[in-house]
Amino acid sequence: MEYFYGGGGNNRPVFTYRFKVKSCTPTMYSWAEAYPEKGHFCRFHVEWQSVYSKMDRPREYDVIQFEHSDAAKIFRIAFAGEYEELTWPEYR
Repeated sequence: MEYFYGGGGNNRPVFTYRFKVKSCTPTMYSWAEAYPEKGHFCRFHVEWQSVYSKMDRPREYDVIQFEHSDAAKIFRIAFAGEYEELTWPEYR
């Protein structure tokens, strides 16, 4: 699957399927990269805690996001117990 790098000024996407993880491990990242693409809109993005922390509110977690529902479903199975799903009010 393709990693979303940004472009046109947007480097912080809001994909539909978001998971809060203590740390996005190399295994999780490799799994997302290796997941087979299903056509358009099959990307993922990681918000690293070191990059997205605010001075007054440090974040102690990473957020991994998926555009495609199939990737999100399989991620839920592959990494059960290692994540917490985010809802809109909790997200930003």
